[in-house]
Amino acid sequence: MPIKQHELYAPIAIFAFNRPGHLNNLFSSLMTNPEAIFSEVYLFIDGPRNSEDKRAIAETKAVAESFAKFLNLTIIQKERNVGLSESILGGIDTVLLNHDQVINLEDDLELSPNFLHFVNTGLELHRDDFRVASIQGFSIIELKSTESSYFLRGADCWGWATWANRWKYLVRDPNILLEQLRIKNLTKDFDLNGAYPYTNMLERNCNKALDSWAIRWHASMFLENRVSLYPGKTLVKNMGRDGSGTHGGSQEEIENVMADSPIDYSWTKPQESRRIVRKIRKKLRSRYHTYSVSDPRRYISWLIRRIKHK
Repeated sequence: MPIKQHELYAPIAIFAFNRPGHLNNLFSSLMTNPEAIFSEVYLFIDGPRNSEDKRAIAETKAVAESFAKFLNLTIIQKERNVGLSESILGGIDTVLLNHDQVINLEDDLELSPNFLHFVNTGLELHRDDFRVASIQGFSIIELKSTESSYFLRGADCWGWATWANRWKYLVRDPNILLEQLRIKNLTKDFDLNGAYPYTNMLERNCNKALDSWAIRWHASMFLENRVSLYPGKTLVKNMGRDGSGTHGGSQEEIENVMADSPIDYSWTKPQESRRIVRKIRKKLRSRYHTYSVSDPRRYISWLIRRIKHK
């Protein structure tokens, strides 16, 4: 089948496994987006690891089928378990065989009613600007009302979209990416000056301690010196940090208030803003206590953690 060019509404790839409640929440929020009924939706369900998974996967598929009467939905179910990374990479590859763009969602996300408008508009506006790697729906920061969007070097993974001619630059071998970051002396910039351990995540991929497609996508676009477009206020919430997913964590850790109205683009040149980077770095340091060695908050944070674990 030939690639469908310049679709008004990009196809949506959804990735699920054994969490029917999360998938129901995602579909419910997706249906609040007016564009959803005009979009082709592909649901990829990973295969079971055991008999308990089989029951949960059957429930997950039943949830999806309950939304099929409202959506142009195709369900692709794996016979065997391939894991999160392979499921997502393979699913995106599959959709992009027949389409030139794709919106990607994991089952633990909740979407603003304005999510699809933002990413579809971004895909159309930046289709021919190869400096732009992707359109993101999640934002860790909230900008002033006069600033509707911003660009950041690299790419991200919570509710996002890209084009086939950018996705082809994904480097799947983490060893190549890590080597290039070191050769080009970019690890400090990659880690936002120590605010977040992206390099460590890549190292853990290399030694098989972590299997993350997202860090490879981010590193690939970072090395290509491409930027991604983000909304000035988040259009996505991650509801999966409840211990039910592959990469667990605290829901409080990533809580963000979603935009309650459409985000209009304020056109800016596709390049990273130093001011925005400083703002993000500050937010990450505060959230993950990754203060610089000279910052007294580093010691205070360490002391608090020690007291809590006594």
